[in-house]
Amino acid sequence: MDEELARGKGAELMNRSKIAFLGSIDADGCPVIKAMFNAKNNGLKEVWFSTNTSSKRTSLFSKDNRASVYFVDEVTFEGLLLAGTIELLQ
Repeated sequence: MDEELARGKGAELMNRSKIAFLGSIDADGCPVIKAMFNAKNNGLKEVWFSTNTSSKRTSLFSKDNRASVYFVDEVTFEGLLLAGTIELLQ
């Protein structure tokens, strides 16, 4: 599969996924995963989530902004994993 087709299929998968799994690193350096509603994205480059400022996720990302997000289609069992950094906005 060429890169352009793969990016297109990835973007389609992101848009049809209702839930995204957000990965972070806890204080002990262990990876932790949280299911989040798939709020909004700008293609494969930016993904937005919404949570309370007092949430555990906000606390973790304020200390270590490395993140991963996994989108899955439960019917076709296709998945897409993205990794990068997260920016907290208010």
